[in-house]
This record gives sequence, C-alpha cells and structure tokens, in this order.
Amino acid sequence: CDAEVRRVRPRGARTLLARWRARRARAEPRPSPSSGEVHSAGAHPGLALRARAALAATWEFPDDKADWRRPALQAALELAREHRPQAIYSTGPPHSVHGAALAMQRRTGLPLVIDFRDPWARNPWRQNGAGSRRQRLLQRLEADCIRQADAVILNTDALRQEFLEHYGEAFAEKLVVIPNGYDPQLLSNVERLLAMEELGRSPGVFRLCHSGKLYGGRDARPLVEALSLLRRRGRRVEFHQVGHCENADAVLEHARRVAVEDQVHLEGQVDHQTTLEHMAAADAFVVLQAGTAVQIPGKLFEMLMFRKPIIALTGPGATADVVQRYGLGAVAGPDDPQAIAAALQSICGASADQQCNSPGDARRVALEAFNGRTLTGRLAEILDHVSVTPRNELMK
Repeated sequence: CDAEVRRVRPRGARTLLARWRARRARAEPRPSPSSGEVHSAGAHPGLALRARAALAATWEFPDDKADWRRPALQAALELAREHRPQAIYSTGPPHSVHGAALAMQRRTGLPLVIDFRDPWARNPWRQNGAGSRRQRLLQRLEADCIRQADAVILNTDALRQEFLEHYGEAFAEKLVVIPNGYDPQLLSNVERLLAMEELGRSPGVFRLCHSGKLYGGRDARPLVEALSLLRRRGRRVEFHQVGHCENADAVLEHARRVAVEDQVHLEGQVDHQTTLEHMAAADAFVVLQAGTAVQIPGKLFEMLMFRKPIIALTGPGATADVVQRYGLGAVAGPDDPQAIAAALQSICGASADQQCNSPGDARRVALEAFNGRTLTGRLAEILDHVSVTPRNELMK
C-alpha cells in the first residue's frame, strides 16, 4: 500500500539554543592557543556542566527529541483530517513520540497502538536515579502510555514479563510481543555478496565482525583481551567493528596494551550496503549485550541472513535464549575474557557444518520466525483488531 510521509522540523527552546550556538560559533573567530584568551566555560567547567544538565532536564524531557513532538502532533492532526485513519501507531525510541501519540488520541478518539522497541522508564542503561524528579516523571508518562493504549507491543518475551511484573496482570491482555526481525528483500543481495566473498576469501585469517553501535554497557575491551589470549595460543582472530564505537580510544589503547592492535579494526560509521559487505566478509559475528536481560540487539536478526555463527557476549536473558534456542553459535559472559576466548576457540576450530549447534533446520526456523514480512503481518492484525470508527468531531 502507499504511505504518505510528512516531515517536520523540530521547534522549541532546545532547537533555538542549538541554532543560536551554531550561528555564534560561525560568527566568532576562534582565539589562537598563544593569544592568552580563556573561555568562561573553561574557567568554570563544573558550573558549565551543571548548567547544561539543568537545561537538559528542562528542555530534553522525555528525551533529546522532545522539540519534535509538537510539530509532529500538528502534522499528524492535519493528516488525520485529510485521510481519516482508523488507528494511531507510535514506535520508539525516541520515546518522546509516544507523548505526541497520546495527545493525538485525546484529540481524535482513535485507538492507539504503542510499540516499545527498547525499555524506557526502567531502561538499565539510562536510569536517572530511582528517586529523581525526572525519573518519577518518566515513570508517570510510561504509565499513561500503558493505561491509554489499546495495545502495547514489546519486542521480547522477557520485556513483556518485566512490564507485567511492574504494571500487574490487569494489563496482560493488551501487552503483546512482536520481535524485531530482518528485511527479506535483502536476501538476494546477501546471497550475491556471499558468493563474491567465497571467490576472494583469504585462508588463515578468521574475521569476527560486530555491525552496529557500541555504546552504554557494550564494551569491546574484554573481547580484545580474549583475542590476545588466543594469539598466545597460536590462533589469530581479527575483530572488525562496523559502526560508531563510543569508547574507541580506550578500545584501541587496550589493544595496544595486550599486543593485538593489528587485529582490531574500528571501521567507523558506514552506509548500509558497506555494512553488508563487511558482514559478508566475516567468518563469524559477535553481539554485545551487557547489563540487560530483556533486550536483543537488532543487528542479530540481520546476521541470520548470512548463515554464519554468532557469538553472544551476554548474561542470561533474551539474547542468550535466542542464540541457544536456534543453535546460532555460542554464548559467553561479556566481562570474562577466558570464557570469550573459549567460545571463539570453539567456533574457529570447528568445520563450517559444526560451527552452529543446528546449522540446518534450526536456522531455517529462525529465518521464518524473524522474517520482517511475517512480523509486519502480525502488526497489521493488531491494528485491525483495535480499529474502530472515529468518534471525535475533529474527524468530521
């Protein structure tokens, strides 16, 4: 079907301040290091940081996309008048979109489906302090979403269970699970890239690839140390990070310290096609998911298309469950270099048929379970189920 996309510009205090700063930076010449000038922010770094935190608490609630919420609501209301939709669907992060969706539901009376692709108010990576005012407001806003939505989509069984434990069984019927998945339209491109890589593969080099951002609790240094352990045992494994790495300097410094700097490659941010090419060139993939038991990195599902082993550096939880249930590879603790080295050794030393516990039928089952087209069909069923005739005068 056709979909109309209407883009809007953020509008609010944070956006205005950012534009003012950009204009000021372009207009003012930067002093040379020898000029002796001192910036006021540099003279009082603690004060500047506290001021920035206070502004963020005020202007970046519930997140740094808050300035987008009001113009998005206005555009959505205009679209509703033109097209008379049967339901509202919002997906985040950024979770500020749910605030716009709640406001639109109040204005139109339309049923609302909210999709949490990640945890929000209780996200272990982004806690603001259990008793802080910001954290209480986030909890209240999330609770409003749960109460007002006609259906709430969560992307793992573990996340649904966490929401049930927090909000109670009274909400069980509206909490549904639709996992993330892969785009089946990419399969032909992936097969072509794999065929090209088979022709040009270099023997003797085992390439390990992580595609996606490394941030928050995703620290590659224990993995780097595992590479050093394997090198001392006579096994060379190269690690390729494709995407932004938040602590890149620390990772490279650690690689130098343990003498594997020539085996660690931080490729940086690249376009999607280049990412797929890196993935096709790999012998195995790694996913890092520390600090949370309820999430699965989205890139794991794209990795399924390449039919290569996946090493999950994670504790017990949703990510480990998927890897083990479908025999996709190996699991090791994210902070245990010895265990990571053992997992890598088990993959490196195996034949192609042995690298995954069940490389045939189980992988086919996984490809069927996480096919994006099938999952979109389940979303369509939920939207059909909640859809009702608009009742608000705005829609007339």
